[in-house]
Amino acid sequence: MHEQQRLRQALQQTLGDLNRLAERTATLIGKPQAGIFGAHSMLLDDPDLQQAAYTRIAQQCCSAEQAWRQELEAVAADYRALDDDYLRARELDVRDILRRTLSYLQQQPIAPITLSEPVILVMDEIMPSEVVMLDRRLVLGICLSGGHALSHSAILAKAMGMPMVVGMSDCLTQTRSGQTAMLDAARGVLQLSA
Repeated sequence: MHEQQRLRQALQQTLGDLNRLAERTATLIGKPQAGIFGAHSMLLDDPDLQQAAYTRIAQQCCSAEQAWRQELEAVAADYRALDDDYLRARELDVRDILRRTLSYLQQQPIAPITLSEPVILVMDEIMPSEVVMLDRRLVLGICLSGGHALSHSAILAKAMGMPMVVGMSDCLTQTRSGQTAMLDAARGVLQLSA
């Protein structure tokens, strides 16, 4: 029962976060985009999904982390297997929810991306919840080695006026911190200084 209670508490904390993210998004961007986090809340609050995790804990004597990870990874795999590009991109949303819930279970808060000067962020991927927490005055653009143009991260970045390029596989190995660069999202190009 202890592991089930831990999971129940982490789910409630995550739900609170998602509600705050939806409120922030509605204020910063608009209600339609805030619906992204409403959808996250619906998935998180799915009684069948929660029951599957609780059952896994009881039957397999596993930790809350292991049970929740296995359930959400199965959901993410289902999204990845879809033929529709838009729906396949929802896999990132599932991983965003998993990451947030695990942070509560492991008592390791998610560190926000903090910036002190204007930058082009170069990353492997960025979660929707990370995008809405960015200071758009300091983000000149986002370049991802992975990602998907139809992801909620890309949709939110566009709504916030932050150009984004996805699928630039070599951007992490070709750039260094502090390097001068120009991002042309329309052409999908990251130009780097020597």
